Amino acid sequence: MFLAFMGFGWGCASQPAVEKSGLEENHPLHALIESVVASRQKEGTLTTLPEKGYLLKSMAQDVYFFSNGTDCTLFVVSSDGVVLIDPLFGSAELIKKAMREVTTLPVTAIVYSTDSPRHIGDAARFGTKATVIAHEIIAARLKKHNPAQVPLPHMSFGTDYKLTTESITLELHHIGGEDNGDTLVLVPDRKVGLLPDRAIPNWVPHLEKGEHIERRVLVLERLNQMDFLAYVPGHGDRPGSPEDLKRTLKFYEDGYRAFRFAVLRVFGEDAWLGTSLRVEPERLRAKQTILARECYRLLAMHWGGRLKGFHELAPAHCHAWVDKHMPEPAKPESGTVPEAGAQP
Repeated sequence: MFLAFMGFGWGCASQPAVEKSGLEENHPLHALIESVVASRQKEGTLTTLPEKGYLLKSMAQDVYFFSNGTDCTLFVVSSDGVVLIDPLFGSAELIKKAMREVTTLPVTAIVYSTDSPRHIGDAARFGTKATVIAHEIIAARLKKHNPAQVPLPHMSFGTDYKLTTESITLELHHIGGEDNGDTLVLVPDRKVGLLPDRAIPNWVPHLEKGEHIERRVLVLERLNQMDFLAYVPGHGDRPGSPEDLKRTLKFYEDGYRAFRFAVLRVFGEDAWLGTSLRVEPERLRAKQTILARECYRLLAMHWGGRLKGFHELAPAHCHAWVDKHMPEPAKPESGTVPEAGAQP
């Protein structure tokens, strides 16, 4: 569990990818993935897609992994139709071809694990009869901003929801924060699931701006404690394994260790008492940039070159650990009159 981290110290010619249109969103992880894919294609080391243009793998009975070489999702075949998670943008025809390999049944339900156009942008291309399900935050956000013009959810849920078909049940669990409706999708009887963008195998996990890092750890711990054999990470050409998830958790653990040791380097050995940071707020604010840089330097000693996107994505982890320990700004006492010229 995350709280256990607090006691640790620090020891000294390939197939081209599916073409994307101009709908690409301004998302650091997605932009980075595109540049890495382009580089691997140039070097001829990208996993070669079959001539059909996609990868289709059976993860368990009636549960299938689909990848266009860069992004991935899953679909579940029930006796009364297909449940599709995240209709990937630009991949509707390929997903339909993949489905026809294993069933003639139509798509009867679509689940949005996120409101990202890249993940759900082709939902409209699966007809109008499928029931669309999403977390209530995703539903609300799509009503306000829907650049891909995807169908709005017909059903929404709060914390958890069970989607039951005639032959199989899917569990939907809210894993985002108060402003993020991201959803963990599990097929418990088959011990597989989908965890969008949180633990991509061999990648530094991407942190959304303003997302609390300890919540990220707790979400991954929650999945780690569940009985599963594989998960779909949202990107890549293979499912993730329990070992991949543990590697991601180890990165978070080492990130916290690096932060803690950086505190000792910057402020001295008396900066910690037990599991508590003992540095005056003014000193902490004055040194927060130096602290984050030292954390990154220490983290790079263990992880630099071992995970994709380290240079671009790891600094956010150190800044997040610093922000977590930054004291809240003092609130004015009730009845206090603001100074002249102060902003309300």
